[in-house]
Amino acid sequence: MSKQPTFLWITCHVGAEAVLRAELSADDAWRPAFARPGLVTFKSTRAIPGPDAPRPHHLVRCWGLSLGRASTVDEVQDLLAPLGWHAVLQVQAGEAGPPGKVPASVLEQWTHGARVVEDALVAGLGDRVSTGPARLGDHVIDVIVRPDEPWMIGHHVHDLSRGPLPGGRWPLEPPEDAPSRAWAKVEELIAWSGAGPRAGQLVLEVGAAPGGATVALLDRGARVVSVDPRPYTLPDRLRAAPFEQKVSVIEALSRDQLPEDVAWVVVDVSLSAPVAVHVLERLVPRYRKTLVGCFATLKLNEWELAERIPELMRRLRALGFTNVHAANLPSFRQEIGVAALL
Repeated sequence: MSKQPTFLWITCHVGAEAVLRAELSADDAWRPAFARPGLVTFKSTRAIPGPDAPRPHHLVRCWGLSLGRASTVDEVQDLLAPLGWHAVLQVQAGEAGPPGKVPASVLEQWTHGARVVEDALVAGLGDRVSTGPARLGDHVIDVIVRPDEPWMIGHHVHDLSRGPLPGGRWPLEPPEDAPSRAWAKVEELIAWSGAGPRAGQLVLEVGAAPGGATVALLDRGARVVSVDPRPYTLPDRLRAAPFEQKVSVIEALSRDQLPEDVAWVVVDVSLSAPVAVHVLERLVPRYRKTLVGCFATLKLNEWELAERIPELMRRLRALGFTNVHAANLPSFRQEIGVAALL
């Protein structure tokens, strides 16, 4: 394996760059290089596995080997010239800013710019590339576009650790009546982990309002007991029989109201990450005989809380979970998604 320095690119939620740079550069082999909002690059002075390297940090969304920067199709062709394989081309707009704080018109402008770049690259690169969802083992050329800046060109090999679409997204389309982003979060966790509730299984959902995850779980045929002090109303189509027998709502997490035979626990409370793990520490021992796994959202009230994620993962493993993974998936904001399976 070559001992020459290798450059890596990493995308992340806007605001997480400083924590990522600090934590990864604690290893002397990782030296911070170019950065901009939502994107950081590193020079590795030690040989790394290559374009199929595992996720280097739980705050990382997408990652791979950096091929360099380019501003024209010809420059991209030069970067790809030494590579002898066919690749899937994935062009994504860079992060415009924290979600909810960027006008829709700006987001559309950036998305349109990425589409223009993709069309030009498809026309210019010809049969070197194809478009569409990546399949397992596919080589992927990543192009990250921001207005008035060179494009970042990267490379990864697709595997199950990320979604098959640009930006590591999954092909998920929330129903029009999904009341919140929680629909996408729980569906991403299911797609990412390769596991989830089956029809008829009982799910205990803590922090349910306004009901986005409840809709996803019910649409999968699960039975749901929702815990939240805030009342919420399900879409009309789910309030009719037979769904009315499949969901019940309680206002407090009291032992005398908790159901039996729970197969899955879903936690998305509006409190900090350590509190969410404490909730699981209360619940998991009760359902040891029936529990299959849990999905949790760990909110990072401050990005520095990310430093505690390894400790929180150890606490979850101490509960008996043998397969615990954490990542800031595309639908998550200043928070970490966790999939823990027994």
